[in-house]
Amino acid sequence: VGEMDSPLIQGDDISGELGSVVNETGLLADAFSRLTGPEDEDTVFWYEIPTNPQYPVRLYGAPIDVGYILAETFYPKLEAAVFTSATLAVDEKFDFIAFRLGVEEDYRGELYPSPFDMRRQLYIAVAEFTGTPKGDLARYTREVADLVQKLTRDSDAGTLALFTSRRMLREAYDVVKEPLERDGWMVLGQTLDGGQADLLERFKLTRRSVLFGIDSFWEGIDVPGEALEQLVIARLPFAVPTEPLNQARCEIIEEDGGNPFIEYSVPEAALKLKQGIGRLIRTMDDVGVAVICDARVVRSRWGKMILNSLPVPAVSYKDYEHLAEDVRKFLRG
Repeated sequence: VGEMDSPLIQGDDISGELGSVVNETGLLADAFSRLTGPEDEDTVFWYEIPTNPQYPVRLYGAPIDVGYILAETFYPKLEAAVFTSATLAVDEKFDFIAFRLGVEEDYRGELYPSPFDMRRQLYIAVAEFTGTPKGDLARYTREVADLVQKLTRDSDAGTLALFTSRRMLREAYDVVKEPLERDGWMVLGQTLDGGQADLLERFKLTRRSVLFGIDSFWEGIDVPGEALEQLVIARLPFAVPTEPLNQARCEIIEEDGGNPFIEYSVPEAALKLKQGIGRLIRTMDDVGVAVICDARVVRSRWGKMILNSLPVPAVSYKDYEHLAEDVRKFLRG
């Protein structure tokens, strides 16, 4: 079991430590039993091998669908439940999130206007001229990096650029860091210049700054005021299709005769995109511009589902000059 930290531990202290060790061992044994036991069709199991050999291999297990678990074990104990958020609706409907939460057969959904004056405070643009990340990703990444660099200078606005992969973030960061810093801008990259809390604090305190973020920066961060007036979405936030949990959910939809891309991937991306855009407007006085770089949102049929989920209509641009002019007008009047 291991050695006690001190020979002076006696009586109840020893009993407490042993109890804690026994409890932890039991939890570990239960986890291994679930991971190595009979196959469970409602759960997906996988392992991750880190690129750094100093870190351990990690074993995971997660339910494919939490909706039925909630419906069987949680909701029957309640008289009523209220789910509320600014980002629950997809295409002005709650069907997707209701299914995920296991309440699709018996729920009432209501959409209420935002307390913010969104049409006055928020402008959403699609930079169609950047193209799409399908095909030549290196070229596309360079287009996004150039847009961040030029738009930051031209709008003179604190900018958050959101990415969906570390590789793309790093490549774009490498392009803009030196030239923007020469012009007096502070350029920060998630995992490159510190942890989330430290980066956010530095970003908030420096108006002329650009922050490159992934993952956790799409939601849950609060940067009101001039520190963040401009948001660049590097590409639509589709979940990685080969990620085990997403793959298992898509396989079930396909087995039932559905279209996993339309029924799962697109709604998930719409919700995450709304979360990202939500970083801009945090108070009644905030004004901000969100620029979506992925042209698929206006060139594909499914893109309408995403556009209809946004808080204000998006305007598409085929050249940088008109985009920059309208961004300046919106932010500076």
